[in-house]
Amino acid sequence: MSSATASSDDVPHQAARVDSERMTRDAWMILAFVCGAWIFDAADSTIYSLTIPSIKDEFHISLAAMGWIGTVFMGGAALGSFLMPYIAERFGRRWGMAGCIGIYSVFTGAVGLAWGAVSVGIARLMTGLGTGGERPISPTSCRPCSPGLKPRESRSSENGPTVPECGNASWAFIARAP
Repeated sequence: MSSATASSDDVPHQAARVDSERMTRDAWMILAFVCGAWIFDAADSTIYSLTIPSIKDEFHISLAAMGWIGTVFMGGAALGSFLMPYIAERFGRRWGMAGCIGIYSVFTGAVGLAWGAVSVGIARLMTGLGTGGERPISPTSCRPCSPGLKPRESRSSENGPTVPECGNASWAFIARAP
């Protein structure tokens, strides 16, 4: 039997395996939780982008200072993307995601309570910490729940998911939806 014949004979068995592995209730809950995190992350970015002129005028902050506040946010996001996944692996991805969402939710609100450029910068630093942590944790939270994928089929590196994998976890859910 040639290898072409052997691989074509396996196709019906593979299709039956994927069809029998439907999304569970827990998998749907995880997907909803992660999608909610992505929505709140996008909302934070949108809200802050729309309020930059008001923040600048309210606190009489120069454009250079606003640039530094943006840089501080990105620094917090970079720090969060390294620190928060380790915390999530130690205490569980569910608690890691909840912690990240809590951090960026509280500190996004703290920007509204800020009294000057320094407090806005500190709040944005902490918002970045939560946002930066959520981005690598969310695809790895979805990956084990994806039906039909074995843990060995993941393309994650030792340090976390690759950039294309962020979309792969979502597509795996969508492809297997009833």
